[in-house]
Amino acid sequence: MAFNIVRAESKFPGKRSRLCHLTDIVHVLEENKVKAEVIRYLPFLCSDILTERLSRQIHLKSDAFAMMDGLRFIKFFFGHLSQDNKDKMHLPPTGLEYLSNKLRYLHWDGFPSKSLPRVFCAEHLVELNLSRSKVEKLWTGVQDVGNLRKFVLSYSPYLTELPDLSKARNLVSLRLVDCPSLTEVLFSLQYLDKLEELDLNFCYNLRSFPMLDSKVLKVLSISRCLDMTKCPTISQNMKSLYLEETSIKEFPQSITSKLENLGLHGCSKITKFPEISGDVRTLYLSGTAIKEVPSSIQFLTRLCVLDMSGCSKLESFPEIAVPKKSLVDLNLSKTGIKEIPSSFTHMISLRSLGLDGTRIEELPLSIKDVVCLRYLALHGTHIKALPELPPSLRSLTTHDCASLETMISTINIGRLWDGLNFANCFKLDQKPLIAALHLKIQSGDKIPYDRIQMVLPGSEIPEWFSDKGIGSSLTIQLPSNCHQLKGIAFCLVFLLPLPSHEMPYEFDDHPEVRVYFDCHVKSKKGEHDDDDEEVFVSKKSYSIFNFLKTCDSDHIFLHYELELVNHFRKYSGNEVTFKFYHEVDNGSTKVGHEIRKPCELKSCGVYLHFDENLQAGTLLRIFLNNHSLFSHQLKSQKYVFKAQRYWLSVGAQPTDTVRGILMRAGLISPPPMFVMGQKKGPAGKTLNLEKSITL
Repeated sequence: MAFNIVRAESKFPGKRSRLCHLTDIVHVLEENKVKAEVIRYLPFLCSDILTERLSRQIHLKSDAFAMMDGLRFIKFFFGHLSQDNKDKMHLPPTGLEYLSNKLRYLHWDGFPSKSLPRVFCAEHLVELNLSRSKVEKLWTGVQDVGNLRKFVLSYSPYLTELPDLSKARNLVSLRLVDCPSLTEVLFSLQYLDKLEELDLNFCYNLRSFPMLDSKVLKVLSISRCLDMTKCPTISQNMKSLYLEETSIKEFPQSITSKLENLGLHGCSKITKFPEISGDVRTLYLSGTAIKEVPSSIQFLTRLCVLDMSGCSKLESFPEIAVPKKSLVDLNLSKTGIKEIPSSFTHMISLRSLGLDGTRIEELPLSIKDVVCLRYLALHGTHIKALPELPPSLRSLTTHDCASLETMISTINIGRLWDGLNFANCFKLDQKPLIAALHLKIQSGDKIPYDRIQMVLPGSEIPEWFSDKGIGSSLTIQLPSNCHQLKGIAFCLVFLLPLPSHEMPYEFDDHPEVRVYFDCHVKSKKGEHDDDDEEVFVSKKSYSIFNFLKTCDSDHIFLHYELELVNHFRKYSGNEVTFKFYHEVDNGSTKVGHEIRKPCELKSCGVYLHFDENLQAGTLLRIFLNNHSLFSHQLKSQKYVFKAQRYWLSVGAQPTDTVRGILMRAGLISPPPMFVMGQKKGPAGKTLNLEKSITL
């Protein structure tokens, strides 16, 4: 609305009070056909180029701003969504001759000059942002920049020297991220007593750093300044300090009194856990040489995040004797830890636990009582059995667990966002898991995310998939009752061998392999086959887990979902063809083609689930054939079955007792739907078939 009002001021862009559209700005700057006395009073010049693209190269003259004495606001913003605009705006080698001395705001992404105009006076500047610029040195001498509050020159690869900022006494934020040619920060910074934020991340060649006298400095980040060997002298009022991947050997204890966030990731020479005050909220200590976590950590009552991943010398974690309400994220992946203390239940707010790549062989049974846990990473561990897990769990990674044999409870099947991935778990008994998936589908219970997904070692499509085919496509005849269709399941037998040098990603990367399928229906238009019409119905994609490097032997991918059924209900009795293919996605690189190496599809299957009453015999047979899956859980809960009798009638559904067993096994959900007792058969005759089952 505001932009439309401005455009209505005049049909000539140079006669408006503001310019906010790319074409208008280019017209004024490049063609410069407006009278000088009009341009002189143009107070605003801005372009948010997130939504506009430069269709050609723009070459500005060195005097493009020469007549604009009243200019106070310039904004050329090239966002990350419009990389096409990069390097399309050019200046002569001599740069600009003039910018208005009344400028208060100068934001020019990709500023295409080595410096600001020689005669430019920055006295009125409040914010200067020349990110991604070609600046080498902004200006020479000392400028009176007492009004300057924000200074940004991030991602400027040619910046070799900062200007003298000794008079920028009101500067609050200084950001110089990823300026690799910058080797030193001038000592004039020590006079900036109002500076609150200093960000020097990725200034790889930075060697010297001044003492900072600012009593209000809250955030200092010098991460990945590889030559920094000593922590700079800074204020004790610091709240956030990030020193990741520097060469610092020890952390000064004098600055921890008010620290809330500390990042020491990749500081491989740090051997001692820092002595931190109780105010700390986040500790990123991954990749350090720390050997021990002190027991005093339980008294850090505000600690929310503790990341110790990659601390290979860390072999134990202390007992937590008191309830810890604050900790929500604990990452111990790739450490030397062998066991988890049972007192983990005191972490009553824990939502994420990373144990992948550790040497643990078992989880404490009390893990089920960590009632807020939503993310659990166990891939690459030596774990042998998965105990009952908390029902709050939404993400579980278990691939590459070579010792894993059993999963005690299947209560989480259908509740996980990403499904279950047991790739390369060759000792795992997969039969109970497949049966549990089948029963979950058949039970008619609500599936929270309308889909279930599972990856398991194996080369055979389960027997309950009635339609099977060799290769990457399958054609089936839809039945006449598709209006009763409740869901569709797919099963793929695939091989993901080791990547070769021809692959579009490195071995250590974790490319995402997605399986797609196109679905076509041959729809009848007339009585003859020649009248058939092929109709495209749907295209879907499923990820075979982006952290999966290789499955060097056959695996099966099982997927069930409810979303597709509406596409098929109107095609009852028609012939439908499913064609599968894959795509490798490694960041910006995508390669799509028929399923073949590196991901080979060997066979596929489709299962159509209809709304039918589940017979008691089917439920009980699935349960009895796989009761070993649940025996540990049931025995630990001291259920006695020797005296149990299950009364089944012809066509009856499970009794409350049978259903209770299945509920405790995690295969169906309450409330009970069935009533115990006898059932009247035909002509009112009582059918009383008794089966006694001893477990």
